[in-house]
Amino acid sequence: MSASVKVGAEVLSAAAPAVIVPLTSVAADDLVAEVRGAVEAGADIVEWRADHWLACHGAGSDGPGLTEVLTQLRQAAGAVPVLFTVRTTAEGGAGPEGDQYTQLLESVIRAHSADLVDIEYRRDGAQALFTLAREHDVPVVASYHDFHSTPPAEEIMAILREQEDMGAGVAKVAVMPQTAADVATLMLATARHTERAGIPVITMSMAGLGAVSRISGHVFGSAASFGSVGRASAPGQIPVEDLKSLLDGVNRATAGS
Repeated sequence: MSASVKVGAEVLSAAAPAVIVPLTSVAADDLVAEVRGAVEAGADIVEWRADHWLACHGAGSDGPGLTEVLTQLRQAAGAVPVLFTVRTTAEGGAGPEGDQYTQLLESVIRAHSADLVDIEYRRDGAQALFTLAREHDVPVVASYHDFHSTPPAEEIMAILREQEDMGAGVAKVAVMPQTAADVATLMLATARHTERAGIPVITMSMAGLGAVSRISGHVFGSAASFGSVGRASAPGQIPVEDLKSLLDGVNRATAGS
């Protein structure tokens, strides 16, 4: 049986992979419209990539208007859980580093402003954020991104184990393939790790070469896939309507196997 975690009404599990839709607009009205479009398209979880907002509006300990916008997004999302993410420049985003990153996450966790939060697990102070999130009963997606290469399978598995050991509710790894063999490496690592994992994992191979991992990752143990409504937030993301159709097709083909 695959590991699972409950987030609001959604259960993250490879047995029924969730579709997560990132929100990247920088105007509040556009973000609300983006949420509604994602929900209408069938998103199971929406992810606010707040680093795009912060890059446009500036960052303080709570970012100008950030809490208010997050409240609006949760209201617009209704029963669909909201994942709060500040992706730093070190991991392919536009967000702040250092103390600003930590203060933003602390503020959202303490206020329980999001249903779950993304924490870049290799950052200084990450363990303290994991502990704080656990104390406030906010599930953590521990994330790792490599936009240049795909590590060996054993290294990917070690990352996933370390994320679980730190107290994550979900472990996430995204890597960049240079060859088809790199895509296979990511999927092999996922399959081998999830045989014994105690928490759900989300893994993906990026860009067009890695698209197959986004539509069949759950066969190997990945609990979710990221799809786009409008502008993609990472290379290789598939429009959510197409992604849901492809996932359904794979599910039908593998049913009972």
